[in-house]
Amino acid sequence: MAPHPESEAEARHGLPCKDKRLEVRRQKTTLSSRQGLKVDSVSCYCKVDSGLKTVVGARKFVPGSKLCIQPDISPHARKRKSSRGERTRVQPPLLPGFPDYLAIACLIRVPRVEHNKLRLVCKRWYKLLAGNFLYSLRKSLGMAEEWVYVIKRDRDGRISGHAFDLTYRMWQPLPPVPVEYSSALGFGSAVLSGCHLYLFGGKDPLKGSMRCVIFYSARTNKWHRAPGMIRKRHFFGSCVINNCLYVDGGECEGIQRTLSSAEVYGPLRNC
Repeated sequence: MAPHPESEAEARHGLPCKDKRLEVRRQKTTLSSRQGLKVDSVSCYCKVDSGLKTVVGARKFVPGSKLCIQPDISPHARKRKSSRGERTRVQPPLLPGFPDYLAIACLIRVPRVEHNKLRLVCKRWYKLLAGNFLYSLRKSLGMAEEWVYVIKRDRDGRISGHAFDLTYRMWQPLPPVPVEYSSALGFGSAVLSGCHLYLFGGKDPLKGSMRCVIFYSARTNKWHRAPGMIRKRHFFGSCVINNCLYVDGGECEGIQRTLSSAEVYGPLRNC
């Protein structure tokens, strides 16, 4: 007659079968406690803010970042194989050897006049400086400097611009304006969203009135195009109310030279 499996276990280890199972469970628990809990260490920008509610734009800047206060800690976390798309989203740290929230805490203290140099370090620094997250954080902490923009015309009739930093008392030249505004007349200018200088309308000496709109972004240090106005016009009136640009009147070539219409542009809606 063959011996029972439990009898073999008792004879082999000198322990009853039930006690053997308890011993194996104790060994597994001790081993897991030695290895420690698995921690999902995806970078989180919430630690930068300390409750200022400016972390909402972090996901737009860094793909795959978590909007949480602490990393996920799960005692039963299983390491799963990441897909190809997830592997492509893994990015190097902003500063080697430091978590991203400490790197951002350092970068927000760099004056805006030096941001042109920071953009040349790497693509991730360029995206950080060009996005809304860093600017909103600096503004919330009272670190955003105010600039005064000056548009001038030289003796040859060419348009150029400069920015003056009121905090550090420094002048900074702006990039050359697009060719359509290099010698334009009767155009308008305004500042929206705190760091966007808009040029709109005007009259080209050769092509006549224009409806185009361009703006300079201090975050990218470049000129960009915005949706054009409905009517071509020059020598008009304009103002900014609640971060919206209003244009009224002006002149235009054609039968009806004097315009009595008005338009409004909102940067948030981009129209």
